[in-house]
Amino acid sequence: MIEQIKPYITGQDAKAVSDYLQSGGYLTEFKKTEEFENRIAAYLGAKHCILTTNGTSALGLACMALVERSENAKHYIAVPDFTMVATARAVELANRKVKLVDVNKDTLCMDIKELGRHQSLLGVIYVSINGRGGDICEVKDLCNERGWFLIEDACQSFSSKHKDRYLGTYGDVGCFSLSPQKIITTGQGGFVVTDDDCIAKRIWELKNWGRDKAGVDEFRTSGFNFKFTDLQAVLGLSQMDTLVWRRSKKQAIYNEYYHHLKEYMFEPIDEAIP
Repeated sequence: MIEQIKPYITGQDAKAVSDYLQSGGYLTEFKKTEEFENRIAAYLGAKHCILTTNGTSALGLACMALVERSENAKHYIAVPDFTMVATARAVELANRKVKLVDVNKDTLCMDIKELGRHQSLLGVIYVSINGRGGDICEVKDLCNERGWFLIEDACQSFSSKHKDRYLGTYGDVGCFSLSPQKIITTGQGGFVVTDDDCIAKRIWELKNWGRDKAGVDEFRTSGFNFKFTDLQAVLGLSQMDTLVWRRSKKQAIYNEYYHHLKEYMFEPIDEAIP
């Protein structure tokens, strides 16, 4: 039997977690979480990274923050009709309505021609399914032209690039997942990246019950408990140490499938990865 999902946990990962547990370190969100956020932001070239409970909450927080600040009074947010259900649920968390848009059969990403037919939108959640960039540059231009915000659901795309730029860094906000089938995992977990100071601050408030400062029980606004943990962060930091190897392993697996299955494809597929 070929297992569909089997996260690779190294001896280094296990030792890092064990050492931290024995160190008396802070288990919930604290310094290690901040270190992990800084590491991710530096890797992607993003100004801010905010860790949260999972990819779904990352998408929901992004939606809520961008809906709040938008001057567009529309209620619909475009979502591709081929994606995980979390993408649509995020729109509901922001109390807005989903507008499903067909995907391009060649890229499996949102079809920009279909998206262009819609006018009454507040924003777009573009899913880079399994690391495919599709028409992200053209979608970004269309969003700028029409005054729509752009959220990248890059939950399946951490460390994948499109035109020498990491997916998740094209939109106003990029959202990622750290669940077991992803290239690095902390069991559960997710994060948001953005270059916008105000968006980053609002997302941080929303995931911290509406607090203005960590550990201070003064609540400026409503919010949620969508915090990460330092224990997860220790595992994530260790997995980042082997990210180059993990990428090469994924590429080798892709090339193996390509080599053995290309003659059975009805239509051409992407060339093997060098």
